[in-house]
Amino acid sequence: MHTFYVSALQAGYCSLSPEESYHCSKVLRLQAGERVLLIDGCGARAEGVIEESTPKGVLLRVDGVAVQERSLPERTWVAVAPPKSSERVDWMVEKAVEIGVGRLTLLQVGRSVRRMANVERLQRIAISAAKQSARAWVPRIEAGVPFSQVVQQPTAGMVRAIAHLGQGVAQPLHEVLRGQNEPLQLLVGPEGGFAPSEVDEAAACGYSPVSLGEGRLRVETAVLVGCAFAGAR
Repeated sequence: MHTFYVSALQAGYCSLSPEESYHCSKVLRLQAGERVLLIDGCGARAEGVIEESTPKGVLLRVDGVAVQERSLPERTWVAVAPPKSSERVDWMVEKAVEIGVGRLTLLQVGRSVRRMANVERLQRIAISAAKQSARAWVPRIEAGVPFSQVVQQPTAGMVRAIAHLGQGVAQPLHEVLRGQNEPLQLLVGPEGGFAPSEVDEAAACGYSPVSLGEGRLRVETAVLVGCAFAGAR
C-alpha cells in the first residue's frame, strides 16, 4: 500500500497537496477506489480511499485516524557535525529517518567543514523517508546550531553520549544503552573528531564518551550506527 503525507490528517475527507497529488495520479497512476496509507508526521496514521484522482488534486475518504506514541528509537536525538558533501548529508538524513530518529541537529563546531544546509530541503527528504518506511513520525531537522547551545540545553530523562575517538576512555554505546529505557541523545563530531575543548564541555554537561566500534567511521555511518544501537533495545 502506497503512503502519502497529509499535514492535517483527520477523519472525513481530505485532499493531497499538489506535489503528492501529482505523484499519486501521474507517477503511481492510482485510481478512484484504491486504498492508501496516510501519515501526518506527528504520529497520526490512517487508511484512505481515493474518491477522485487527477494531476491537479486527489480527494480521499478517511474513515478513522489512529495516533501512535513515539517508539524509543523515534525519540532519539542525534546532533552531528555534518559531512562536507551535500549528497552525504541527504543520504544520512534519509537513512536515519528510515531506521528511526526523532530529532536531527546539524551542528556548528570548531572543525566544521560545511556551510549552512537547506533545512526545508532536508525536511522534504525526511518526509519522503518516513513515507518509504511507513513511519507516522517525521523528525525535526535543525541546522547551523552552535555546539554549546546543544550541550547546555536541559535534556532530562535522556542518555547523553558523545562519540569519541580517544582510546581507552570510551565505553561501547551498546553497553551504555543495555537495560536503559530512556531515549538517547548522541553527539557525533566531524571527520577529524571534536576538539578537546568540546569533549571537555560535553563531559561537564553530563555526556559520557562512547565508542561506536573498533574502526574509524564516516560521519554519516556513525550516525546510522548510533541510531541502530538506539533502536535495538
